[in-house]
Amino acid sequence: MTRTTTCCVALLAAACIATSSAWAQGTSAQAAASASAATPIAAIPLSDVVGQAESAASTLSEIAADASPDPATQAIARDLPALTDEIDARLDETAQTVEGSTSLDKLRSFEADWRTLTKDLAPWRDRLGARARKLEDDLGRLGPLSERWQNTLEQLRGAEAPAEIRARAEAILASVGSAGRAIAVEQSRVLQLESRVAEQQRRADDAVKTIAARRDALVGHLLVQDGPPIWRAELWTQTGSRKNIRDSVRA
Repeated sequence: MTRTTTCCVALLAAACIATSSAWAQGTSAQAAASASAATPIAAIPLSDVVGQAESAASTLSEIAADASPDPATQAIARDLPALTDEIDARLDETAQTVEGSTSLDKLRSFEADWRTLTKDLAPWRDRLGARARKLEDDLGRLGPLSERWQNTLEQLRGAEAPAEIRARAEAILASVGSAGRAIAVEQSRVLQLESRVAEQQRRADDAVKTIAARRDALVGHLLVQDGPPIWRAELWTQTGSRKNIRDSVRA
């Protein structure tokens, strides 16, 4: 076996070992994550139920507050219809004017008007996205809370715990369910509003692209040579052409 062949075999073996090692590490990480996800949440010890119930009630009160529409998204919902109507009107105007326009200044003015008109859309999307993520986090907190208190209630029933303690666990679970439904409703409202804002942003972006394409076409046309250059010697040797060129320069 030649030295070159030996080197190639060694490199191939090293690559296979590295790939196998990476695959094994990835598989181990996935297995660990799956095992962690499958691990049930332990029930609350009987002696801690009262204290944990107070903590859970505080958490639920905080989450329930997020279910109410916040002022920022309410303002967006209030202002978006008027902006949508303005975009509708401006799209018609753009379609009628831009297609046959031969003025670069007018096209630049149209583009600037569009950017001014839609300047609030990007901040609106940022606010709505942050709001949607917060609601998603709330739902993520409710899942483990519900599972823990469901396991706790089953434990309390099996241990024949006092009725008052069982009632606390049942009240927590009922509150978890109510909060989850309220958060889901608010999340749906926010996501729908975010989709409507994104649609208006898309329409505005398309309009700006149309204007930019028309502007580029005009600029390209200006750079197209539609006659001989003035430095051509033939133009200056012809009496009539020479006179026309001089007249044009003086003008």
